[in-house]
Amino acid sequence: MGGLAKSAGRAVKRVTKTLLSPFEGKKTKIDIPDLPEPPPAPPEAEVMPAPDDEAVLEARQRSVARQRRRRGRASTILTTPGGGGDTLGG
Repeated sequence: MGGLAKSAGRAVKRVTKTLLSPFEGKKTKIDIPDLPEPPPAPPEAEVMPAPDDEAVLEARQRSVARQRRRRGRASTILTTPGGGGDTLGG
């Protein structure tokens, strides 16, 4: 196996040397275009209110309290449109 690896290595060297022979001794200058200026930095992000702010928590508690007041049997008793205090069906 060692002999096969050596002969393959020699073949690769010969092919590489043959392919690169037109470029030996020639030095070419490559023109590199000027790079554009980098884009400006993005503006600072605005701070969004956190969902656990005091105002948000208080509003949530008020909403839950209103929902609790609307439930139960008392919320289903129908009254007369004039608000005379008489209940319908009861």
